[in-house]
Amino acid sequence: MVRLKPHNTTLALLIKERRTLLKNDKGKPMTQEDLSRKIGFGSVSYICMVESGLRWFEMETLPAVSRATGIPVPQLVKVIIEERWPKEKIETVYAGMFETFFQLASLQDSTREHIIATIANLYEREQQKTVTSRKRA
Repeated sequence: MVRLKPHNTTLALLIKERRTLLKNDKGKPMTQEDLSRKIGFGSVSYICMVESGLRWFEMETLPAVSRATGIPVPQLVKVIIEERWPKEKIETVYAGMFETFFQLASLQDSTREHIIATIANLYEREQQKTVTSRKRA
């Protein structure tokens, strides 16, 4: 069995810091279980792994994560992409994307979520291309 070592990623630190500042329904500091429930996850282990730097949120969960934590979706996307993709790929392929995300913040929720879903689909296709090209190599 391979054991992954936890590491402090920007996302892990951001989520943990925000969660500890928030209060649950009883006015106490929010636990991982509270946050998991508020986002709509079935298990607290996902939040635990995010805060340990072992996982990232899937793009389609970002609106719920944003609502639960108060962290804007564009900020979450930026952090995740910067941690998962090489800098040169971000600069060449997705140069103007972050500015676009910040403009999205002023749109209606349904429009913003549609655009985010479209970008998430593009992201998934890019991930599949990367996996396919690695298999061929």
